[in-house]
Amino acid sequence: MKDGEWVQTPPNPNSILMQIGDMMEAFSNGVYKAPLHRVVIPEDEAVRRTPRQSVALFIHADDDVTIEPIGEAKPILDKYKAHNAKETTLRKFETMYKE
Repeated sequence: MKDGEWVQTPPNPNSILMQIGDMMEAFSNGVYKAPLHRVVIPEDEAVRRTPRQSVALFIHADDDVTIEPIGEAKPILDKYKAHNAKETTLRKFETMYKE
């Protein structure tokens, strides 16, 4: 998503599309952004039949690991201030599953 609009990523046989998560965004002090993700089935049948592969790899730090910007950088936003991985996960679930 860019400027509030979804960005289409057309298939490219010579590329790899990689998305990072919230913790990597915090480690990078916001330099790399964790995007929202969605998949839309194309209306065009030829495009729908274009082969593609997806590989999902999820890595999570132990609950007590401190998540903060790497190196000497001071956090530029409150959400990048030091906190543990468990707090990060709970905050994400609270945001996603509000009543």
